[in-house]
Amino acid sequence: MKKAYELSVLCDCEIALIIFNST
Repeated sequence: MKKAYELSVLCDCEIALIIFNST
């Protein structure tokens, strides 16, 4: 369960980075 949580946090960070870089 902890692994899935860490993966979801990583995905959120990547999405935030992509949005931040595309603006």
